[in-house]
Amino acid sequence: MKYSFLNDEFIIIAGSLIAILFILLSVIMVYIKKRSRETLKERYDYEIKMAELECIKKNLDLQLYDVNQKLEEIENRWKDINHVLLSQNSSEIPVEIPRE
Repeated sequence: MKYSFLNDEFIIIAGSLIAILFILLSVIMVYIKKRSRETLKERYDYEIKMAELECIKKNLDLQLYDVNQKLEEIENRWKDINHVLLSQNSSEIPVEIPRE
């Protein structure tokens, strides 16, 4: 009978340890899942932010391209209008005006 008491006590202690271990593992799993979800949310937010920045960059690049095109057209028009003056100036000897 003496051994049966130890066996009952051992079973109770082993069962308690297993229950505590199960609870501890459950808490760890919940923490890991929560952390993983937060990491996924941060990554999703980062990707959304990068997509928005890429869209803004594309828009600014298009605007810059348009402005460059307009400037080039203005310069070409000016050269077309003033080509006679430009050709005359290039054939003349440059004259320096003295400063006072």
